Amino acid sequence: MVLGNVLLALIYGGIAVNSHFGVHWIWLSYVLLALSSVVTPLTSTGRSQLVAELLPEEERSTANFFDDVYLHLTWLVGPAIAGLSVAWLGYGLVLVLDAVSFILCAIFLFSIPSSLHTPGTRFSQLSRNLLDGVKVLKQSPLLLQLGGLTFFFNFFFGIYAVVLPIVARNNFGGAKAYGLLWSAFAVGSFIGGVIFSRKPWKLAMGPSMTTVIILWGILTGLLSFAHQYWMVFGIMVLNGLVYTPYEPLYRTIIQQVVPLRMQAKVSSTIRPITGLGQPTGSWLSGLLATPLGLTGLVLTSGVATILVGCATFMTPRIRNYRNDSSEASISNSL
Repeated sequence: MVLGNVLLALIYGGIAVNSHFGVHWIWLSYVLLALSSVVTPLTSTGRSQLVAELLPEEERSTANFFDDVYLHLTWLVGPAIAGLSVAWLGYGLVLVLDAVSFILCAIFLFSIPSSLHTPGTRFSQLSRNLLDGVKVLKQSPLLLQLGGLTFFFNFFFGIYAVVLPIVARNNFGGAKAYGLLWSAFAVGSFIGGVIFSRKPWKLAMGPSMTTVIILWGILTGLLSFAHQYWMVFGIMVLNGLVYTPYEPLYRTIIQQVVPLRMQAKVSSTIRPITGLGQPTGSWLSGLLATPLGLTGLVLTSGVATILVGCATFMTPRIRNYRNDSSEASISNSL
């Protein structure tokens, strides 16, 4: 987590420095932002293990949902603060402040006494951590399938980074409408987090995650037929609500399947891969936007998302996974 925050500070600081010296190469900014998407998951790999260390198994899904409430709150408040800050200070200085905030987070994390958490390994052993994580993934087809599902979920999420700005600019007035659409998504996510964190998740987790994917595809398909602002706004609220359960359930399954001492290693191995989904989806959406048109692109994405969800539901390991740790023995031998 310390390493992830330091790398993000360097990335956003690098963008600010390039801007200050008049370097406006779009490909360089794209590469740096793509790297930030890969690095960002490293800043939260230890949170899941901390929940598993502190709470009994029956309370972990609730805690994971509650943890997401704070994340969704930052989505809700963050864009407004960012917009005001950019208008007042300029985006270059705001990026510098972002970089400083990541450095402060790294300092705070580094200062946590080792007695309060499971000791990690030295920086020189990062390659061994990666190999240990790969061994666990090889032992658990369930984790591999969930990793693939998460990659595609992030992939289809990436289309919104391309479509929403264009839709907002062409049809609804520009930046203000765009910001409100993402705020609508944050409102839906926050409401979902509050609702789902009240009680432990009782439904089967595997089928629940595939249901989230299918519902996301349905809403994406409906977005292609939404031509009024209130329709798009409502779909984004519902998208936020539907999106909410996925990540907490994903973390809960990892906590159930993977032994405690291996959870951070597994997360740090699989998250950079799943994190590539969103920038890859955005990149491909940008390439296909012209030949397919926005309506065709969104509709195609919705149909493809539904097909991925249905195909995943047909895999026995995910379809039959309930709310237990029956597969944990697979990796206990490591």
